[in-house]
Amino acid sequence: WPIKESIKAMIAWEWTLEKAREGEEEKTEKKKTRKISQTAQASYDPSHGYNPQPIEISGLALSRELQAMAEQLAENYHNTWGRKKKLELQSKGGGTHPLLVPYDTLTAKEKA
Repeated sequence: WPIKESIKAMIAWEWTLEKAREGEEEKTEKKKTRKISQTAQASYDPSHGYNPQPIEISGLALSRELQAMAEQLAENYHNTWGRKKKLELQSKGGGTHPLLVPYDTLTAKEKA
């Protein structure tokens, strides 16, 4: 779910996402860049509070291709996390974790 929401946000920011075919160069293009200037970072005062203003993405729908890409990214993230978790557990003498299972066996709630 977080990856799908991230992809929706990227589309709302007018990014272009294309899946590169094997053997081709990556075809990613970013139309707009949004960066926080060093001046803004230096002048940020936490005492004024943080006022998050996310963009509205509830009306955006992902194509099947982008949904499949989101699932592949989520599975890869889970596998990366799983490898780190196994190494962490081994360094502590062993053990297990309830989410240390193949991605396709996770429930929708566990994937979220």
